[in-house]
Amino acid sequence: WQIVDLGWGSFIWVAAMIALVIAVGALTARWMKLSLPFGILSGGAVAICGASAALALASLLGEKKAHQAQLTVVLVTVSAASALAMSLYPALTHLIGLSDRQAGWLVGSSIHDVAQALGAGYSISDEAGQTATIVKLTRVAMLAPALAIIALIVPIEPGQSREKIGLPWFVAGFLVLGAANSLVTIPLIVTAWSAETTSWLLLLAVTATGIRSPMHLLIYMGWRSAASLAAATLAALALALAGAILF
Repeated sequence: WQIVDLGWGSFIWVAAMIALVIAVGALTARWMKLSLPFGILSGGAVAICGASAALALASLLGEKKAHQAQLTVVLVTVSAASALAMSLYPALTHLIGLSDRQAGWLVGSSIHDVAQALGAGYSISDEAGQTATIVKLTRVAMLAPALAIIALIVPIEPGQSREKIGLPWFVAGFLVLGAANSLVTIPLIVTAWSAETTSWLLLLAVTATGIRSPMHLLIYMGWRSAASLAAATLAALALALAGAILF
């Protein structure tokens, strides 16, 4: 019901934002002479849910298309950009003169990671925090269809065949739990424990990625590797501001 409460226009705008931001990341990567999968990885991390989306996309693309050095660069850069956005965007909403609802829409639709988006929203007001939560969770819910579409767009390796295009098991689990949470009341102790466990598991996943990534590969990637993520971040901010004013 939280997603439905956004309204069709808002939902369509969020979906279009995700597609456009990923496209900006991919085009910038190609302009910088980097691979298309790396651009999709960067743009998808910005467009959907930061490090979580990057890990999911890397699993989908495979290590041949998105190797450990590329993934680590994206994880480090998107985390830094998200923290910076959490600090600056609330001040920007006050400077522009947005209402609390508009401010929540902007930070919820533009800040990369979930925790930072919600933190920025609630630092403005409760109404802004609630709006940011709904918009941000809508972006997270778009991870499943985004993965399915990217699986169709990204070509497979020569000599390989794709027998069946399906969603990763964790995305299916997300949809099942989302439906369950809509139909039954889950005890607070279970949701609180799940949230805490999720944070620790994500921390372990990011740490493991860093352990597997030799520093010389990160240096080899160079400054150009951050360009696609920076361009996607600016595109997300511009589109989010337009959405905040419209909706």
